[in-house]
Formats: sequence, structure tokens, C-alpha cells
Amino acid sequence: MPANTTAASTKKKGRRARLLVIALVLALVAGVGYGAYWSVSAVRAPFPQTTGTLKLDGLSAPVDVKRDDYGVPQIYASTDEDLFRAQGYVQAQDRFWEMDVRRHMTAGRLSEMFGKEQVETDAFLRTLGWHRVAQEEYDKLLSPDTKKNLQAYADGVNAYLKGKEGRDVSVEYAALAFSNDYAIEPWTPVDSVAWLKAMAWDLRGNMQEEIDRSLMTSRLSEKQIKDLYPAYPYDLHRPIVDKGGVDEVTGKFDPSAKGGTQDTGSGSGQDLGTGTGQGSGQGAGTGTGGWSTAQGATQGLQSQLSALSASLEKIPALLGPNGNGIGSNSWVVSGKYTTTGKPLLANDPHLAPQLPSLWYQMGLHCRSVSDKCRYDVAGYTFSGMPGVVIGHNQDIAWGFTNLGADVSDLYLEKITDRGYEYDRKERPFVTREEVIKIAGEKSRTITVRSTNNGPLVSDRSNELEKVGEEAPVDALAPDRGDGYAVALRWTALDPGRSMDAVFKLNRATDFKQFREAARDFEVPSQNLIYADAKGAEGNIGYQAPGKIPVRQKGHDGTMPAPGWDSKYTWKKKFVPFDELPYEENPERGYIVTANQAVIDADKYPYLLTEDWGYGARSQRINDLIESKTKDGAKVSTEDMRTMQMDNSSEIAKLLTPYLLKIDISDPHVREAQKLLEGWDYTQDADSGAAAYFNGVWRNVLRLAFGNKLPKELRVKGECLNVRPADSTGPVDEQDRLVRECGQRDAETAQPDGGDRWYEVVRRLLKDEKNEWWKSPLSRTHQGTDTRDELLKRAMVDARWELTSKLGKDVNSWSWGRLHQLTLKNQTLGTEGPGFIQFLLNRGPWNLSGGEAAVNATGWNAAGGYGVVWVPSMRMVVNVGDWDKSRWINLTGASGHAYNAHYTDQTDKWAKGELLDWAYGKQAVDARTVDTLVLTP
Repeated sequence: MPANTTAASTKKKGRRARLLVIALVLALVAGVGYGAYWSVSAVRAPFPQTTGTLKLDGLSAPVDVKRDDYGVPQIYASTDEDLFRAQGYVQAQDRFWEMDVRRHMTAGRLSEMFGKEQVETDAFLRTLGWHRVAQEEYDKLLSPDTKKNLQAYADGVNAYLKGKEGRDVSVEYAALAFSNDYAIEPWTPVDSVAWLKAMAWDLRGNMQEEIDRSLMTSRLSEKQIKDLYPAYPYDLHRPIVDKGGVDEVTGKFDPSAKGGTQDTGSGSGQDLGTGTGQGSGQGAGTGTGGWSTAQGATQGLQSQLSALSASLEKIPALLGPNGNGIGSNSWVVSGKYTTTGKPLLANDPHLAPQLPSLWYQMGLHCRSVSDKCRYDVAGYTFSGMPGVVIGHNQDIAWGFTNLGADVSDLYLEKITDRGYEYDRKERPFVTREEVIKIAGEKSRTITVRSTNNGPLVSDRSNELEKVGEEAPVDALAPDRGDGYAVALRWTALDPGRSMDAVFKLNRATDFKQFREAARDFEVPSQNLIYADAKGAEGNIGYQAPGKIPVRQKGHDGTMPAPGWDSKYTWKKKFVPFDELPYEENPERGYIVTANQAVIDADKYPYLLTEDWGYGARSQRINDLIESKTKDGAKVSTEDMRTMQMDNSSEIAKLLTPYLLKIDISDPHVREAQKLLEGWDYTQDADSGAAAYFNGVWRNVLRLAFGNKLPKELRVKGECLNVRPADSTGPVDEQDRLVRECGQRDAETAQPDGGDRWYEVVRRLLKDEKNEWWKSPLSRTHQGTDTRDELLKRAMVDARWELTSKLGKDVNSWSWGRLHQLTLKNQTLGTEGPGFIQFLLNRGPWNLSGGEAAVNATGWNAAGGYGVVWVPSMRMVVNVGDWDKSRWINLTGASGHAYNAHYTDQTDKWAKGELLDWAYGKQAVDARTVDTLVLTP
């Protein structure tokens, strides 16, 4: 960027920041008392010093911190310890409030900051014991080199905090000071390690699906539940690895091997609690699974799992609502098919929108790479954790997506006051006490009880203290007595070496070292893609890492299991790393990972999960690459960016032809139907057709499925007249109807409209009279019996829903007006006083894209159209010619409200633009606007 342009841009940002500061102060002065304590200086005090010189104790030599026009820092140091000490200092300058909230969350100490409202959340997190496991990892498993880096990082954070009061660190502490006397504690290495547990929690696999299947048993038959969880469509959506298998001779995965059939952990699984209720309120059928032996036996389990689900919702989802939306896109194209002649690598993780962004962009550069200073890496980091999580170094580039392996199971446990039953013998609990300190109140003590399967998560709910008084069990189950408890087995509750993997990955120079780094990346289990520039066309690769349990036959992890039976206990081993799928330079010339199946289950001996994402995004990316390269054309950096912004709706392609055939007589509904004529299925923000189609889709899901689900899965507060779950009388017995209201948060309710529901509907569309197309009579509508009747009713309902939201004139409709993103500041931006939220939050932005689109601005069809997960960053790495890479963050570098870099990337992010990504020293110097020198 020319110097005069940079200067002008800086001045413009400076003026805007000053105006915002003035606005904040005026608002605070007018506020209910807060303005008496806050001033211009209070708002500006936490802003970081980015020029001049600062002393940083512990450095061996000066460190340069160079920031560009977006405040993104590039750090230059002479030793590893200096580099990570400076990283800690700089991240604390910009993001310490975020770091502090996060470490209190991972340690189950939110009550110390925010009071008694967080006690239940803290108790649940203490029961899981994330911080305890992190401490054990640090004490026993991590390498001395990793510990040294973690300590240096912590020293840097604490150097920044030294001598500062809360109001000098972040404006949120000034607000917090009104309610309690909270004081900031020093940062520790374990605080950094514990963050990986929070990351693993939000990417924990199919726990919610396990709960949901069980909850469905009160109203749906076993067959109906299977309808709603169809098998992965391998014939339509290519898995990541489409060749290879475990070699029978070497016992290792071989990308060229024929592969073997699944023989471990497979099977239909136990039929836990398949209920006696009517599937849709219309006599859709009753289930009699192997666990259900008595009328109403599911009631106790419903109570347990509903309360557990509610407890899960209370845990801050730092990465996003757990479900189909949690995922990412990444793909890499060989130099054979690119305009650069070297690989191009793209990545955009789909996570919860938050302010500031989960990611923090930075570069970590040794002035001279040597044995004492081994890093020259840049990319996306987590504030509070040293190293780079996603990015590139001088030799390789890498990206992540969620693998989705099933790494957790719920177990019913037969308990007494003394212990729990296992193989007909009583075993004592392993117990510990946890003291929860509460701002402004006395501390509370809880007792955590664990079985051989894990902690009793049911102890953390008043409703679950009476666990399972009528839980469904088979005839061989132990006497229920006072009921069953629920335990959680989860790989992240075992100590591991994932922190070692981060540093190994940052130093890796080739595919072999990359795979060795992946070997230690145990949790969360991620898809790792790879590229380097070596050789004529460079190299590309993929590795599936992670600690994935080997279940015994008959236990597939789809339902809670009987904890008292050793047949359902995890074996004492996990899938060996050498047997996990990988590939290097596949013949097709590219690799796509977007949360689809890793490998065809029929060609692989281990069960990785029964709950993959269903591959709509991944197949669209495959198709885009193939269409670009089939005639000899090459893929450019701009092509990669354009693919990231692809808004095409796969369900619209499938469903719209059916909608256009519906005979609509109402002229107002016909106006809306005409919007779909000639529509190209893209979900641009200004598209009226996209708005109407998504409205129809939402109503199709509600009528066909949502209204038939139990209240525990439906949106909180939305009420229906339904037949009781134990009803066996005729369908038209109106006096049997009861009023039931949904109980689930709008962001996690079902049907969420993700690509699982695409597959559900695809399999039903040609069956015009399938039972799912039936919907009951209402005060405003006739009931429906066929596909076309239900589609017509959905089209009518969508017309009037959108009229209420967007107006009567369909020509004024646009998808972006429905599909909006509001960025909310952590904690105070969601739970603080209204005017504080107004001051700290930003938006809304009208967005393109949608659920299961490549441009995955996700929304939950049960809850509404608002954006609930986003591409949290986007990058396109130009491998080998690193300075031609491009990147963007959701928000900005700063976590300080009213700093110029608070949300200065968001407008560009929303438009799909990318920023130049300087890496080499000359390129960094050309873009530097501020230089801070840290001295010993």
C-alpha cells in the first residue's frame, strides 16, 4: 500500500475512533450511574502502546513488534523464549478481557467474576474437570520444551499486567467494578493448556445427537428415528479419502491399499428406550426397542436427558452451537492445477460469531532461524495460548476442519449412596470436593462423583438428582431402586499432548514432520490438510489424527449405554495413529475436507462415528474444483476466494422444482412463488427468491418434522396442542390433546435445517404419501396427507411469515434483511445492562450465504433466520510465494471497544474480501505503520 494511502487511512480510523470514544462517554454520562465513574481517559486507558519503547523483564535481547494498518502484529525476536514472552505481552495488550473470561470458564470459576448466576455452570465445569486435566497434562506429559514456551508466554502476560488495575486493562473491568471487588490474578501456563479443553468441548462429536435420539423415543418409533438419522450418502457425497485402507500385513493405513470391512465397534447398537408414544400425533406407530419393557418407562430418562441438555446449553459455547453447523471448509489444490504452479490452500472454520473474534492474527519470526530460535510462522492464534494454530511457516502450510469423530459416550449408572454397580458388583465412587467462590456471597462446596466411565454429570442438575426413577431398561438390568445416574466418558478428560503438537506443527518442514506433529494432536480430533512448495509442483496431503475410542461390538455410540455392563465399556485402546486415514499427493490432484465422512465405512475396520456431517458443502467444493479444472483451466488465488463465497443452496436445487409445480390459486402466494422462477439457487443478501425459499424450507421442516418432535427438542416458548406421549387412542380423540411448550434454546432446537435434514427430505420426496407428509388440521389450515399438500401449506405459511417480517411487496424482500449478523461482546455484550450491550456490540450486517452452503453463514431453521455461526476467518495461502497469500478475520485485532481495530475487518469480511498477508520481512516492513520495541 502506498505510504500516503496508509497515512490517510490511519488518520481516518483515528478520527472515527475519537468520535466513538466521545459517543461512549456521552452515553455513559447519560446512563444509570456508570457515567459518574467512566471518562474519556477510562475508555482510552486500556488501548495498547504500539510505538516507542517498553521494558519487558526477562528478555535476552530487544524484540520488535510491527503492526500494520489493521493492528495485526508481527513479532521479531532472537530466541524462542523471547518470542513467546513477547507474544504473551502483545496478546494481553489487545485481548486480556477475553483471555481472563476464557480461563475462568475453563476452570469453572465464572462465579468469581459474575456472581451467583454462574454457579450451575461452574459446578458442571468443575465436574468435568477441564482445568484439573490441563494441570495433569502440564505436570506429567508435556515436553520440557513446551513447558518452557508456555512459561515464557505466561511471563509475558504477567509483565503486561504488572502494576495495572482492572480499568487499565479493559473497559469491561470498570463495569465489573460496580458489582464486586474482583481482582485480576497472574496468568499461568495451565491457563493456556486448558483452552484446548474448551475447544474440544465444542467439537466433542455426537453427544447432542445421542441425547436427541433418546429424547425422541417418547414420541417416535425406532423406524421414525432412523428416518431422521439416515445413513451417509457415499454414492452422492465423496468422503475425504476415497481410496486406501489398513494393510493386513503391516497393520498400517496405506493410501493405496484395498481396505477391509469394519469389524470393530460396529453393529446396530442397543435400542435404548424406544418409546411407546405416537410418532406424529397421527398414529404413526409405536416402538418396542429392546430396552423398553413397560408403559411410560421413558419418562425418567426423558427427565434426565432433557435436564442434561439444558445444562449443556448453559456452558458458554465459545466455538458455536453444537450441531451440524459446527465445522469448517478446507481444501488444497496441487500445483498441477493452479496458476501459480504450486499448491493453493484455503481454510475457513465455522464457529460462533463473537466479539472479539476467536482468532487473533499474528506472525512469530525468529530474526535468524537456528537451534536457539526455531520459529518463522504466521497465521491465526488463540489469545491466551502460545504458537500459531492455523497458518504457515517458511516451508509448509496447514489448515483444520472438525473431523467429527465420536469421542464421547453417555452411560446410565445404577448407583447407591456408596457406589455404583458394574458387572453385578458394587464399586466405590471416586470422589473429590470442589469449592466454588462467588462474588458477593459465601462460597459453595460440591462433591464430584465418578464411576469407571467418568464423572456423574447428572449430579449437577436438581432434576437429575432424582435420576432415572423410570428409566427404560431391559429385563436383565439391575433393580432401579432410587434410579439411574448419567456418567460421561470423553477422551478430553484424559491427559494428552495436544499442546506439544502445536509447537511441532509450527516447526514442521515436510509431510513426515507434519504427520509426527499430528500424532500428538489427540483432542479435539481434527482433519489436517497440508501443502509445501518442494519439487516441481509442490506436495499436498491429509491426516486424520485424534484419540478415537475402539468400542466393542454392539455399541455404536448413538444412544446412552448401560454403564453396569462391561460389554459397553470402551476397550483399553484407541484407534492406533498409524491406522488412521491419510493421503499424500492423491491422483485427483486436490483434497477437500468439510466435515464429510473421512472414509467409506465399508472399507475401514474401525467405527469413527455414525454421525458425520452429510457432505453437502464438501461435494459442492469438489464440484467447483472439478468444473474449473476439467477443460485444462487452472485455479487461481482469486478462484479460491470465490469458492469460499459460494452461496449456492443444495436443498434449493432439490426442492424448488417441486415447489414450482404446486398449483397456487391465492394471488399473493403466487406472487411469492414467481420469485423462484428462473432463480439460480444462490443466496445473495439482496435475493428475494432466497428469502422466500428459505422461508418455505423452514415451514416444510416445521410441518413435516418439528411439530412432531418432543417438547425437549422444540424451541423454548413455542407451544402446541399435542397428544400425550403415552396416548394410544384414535387420532381424532380431541379431548386427549394437551398443551406442550418447547424447552430448547433457539440456536440448538430441531429441526435445525442442516444437511442431515437435506438428506432426510431427499429420501422422502419421491414418496408422495409418506407418513411424514401428514400434518394435522389447525384453526387456519386443512390438514395435509401428501407431499404436495404439505409443500403448498408451507408456501402459504412462508408467504405470510415473510409479509410480517419484510412487508407485503415481495419485490422488496431480500434474504439479507432476514439473515442478519450481530456481533456481541463476550459476557457484558450478552448479559450486561441494555445500554452496555448497545455500547459494546456491533451490527447488524445483512449477509449472503446460508446453512450448509460453502459460505456457511449458518442459521437454525427451528429458531429463525438470524446468523448463529459463521466462517470465523478466511485464508487462501499461496504456497511458496507466501507474500501473495490473503486473509481476513471476522472482527479485528483489538478486544477494546472503540479502538480503531475493534471491528475494522468486519465490513470486508461480510463482502467476502481478503486482505494482503505480509510474511517476509520486506513485505512486513512495507506494511508496517507502528513499531514497538520491547527491551530487556
